[in-house]
Amino acid sequence: MRVVRVCGYRVGFVIPIGAMIPRGVYSEPGNRCSVTKGKTKVKIKEALVVLSVTAALLVAGCGSASSAITNVDSAAFISAAAKPGVVIVDVRTPVEFASGHLPGAVNINLEGPDFAANIANLDKGATYAVYCRSGRRSTLASDEMAAAGFTSVVNLAGAGVADLASSGVTLVAP
Repeated sequence: MRVVRVCGYRVGFVIPIGAMIPRGVYSEPGNRCSVTKGKTKVKIKEALVVLSVTAALLVAGCGSASSAITNVDSAAFISAAAKPGVVIVDVRTPVEFASGHLPGAVNINLEGPDFAANIANLDKGATYAVYCRSGRRSTLASDEMAAAGFTSVVNLAGAGVADLASSGVTLVAP
């Protein structure tokens, strides 16, 4: 809402683009109105600048990496990981992975020096279900994957492998 002065009074209202305010309306200098032939008309140029900036932000937001990531809880993660074609990625260390992991999971150590190279070899169009011990590393890994161009990443957010095990998932050890 924009507050302007009309006939010396402060009035709050939204002025639509191209709106005509009847003759005799007085507006203080500095507000977003200009007087043209006895009628007050919204400055189109200023409105277009605001509209252009808003549109640019919306377009930039549509292409953001975060739109490729779906943050889910344990139950939704189990459901997503069970779908055909979904690749389950455990981003814990190899020692943690060896202590127990989801059946069929691939270990790509987030803290390893070759994490970026390992994810670069993966199909960016496939769906990946990413988990770790607590949710911190899986969130970081999901963000990196989305930034690398992956289009569908399901992240076990705020939970980890222990939460999956308590949900009834059987962990396997190599």
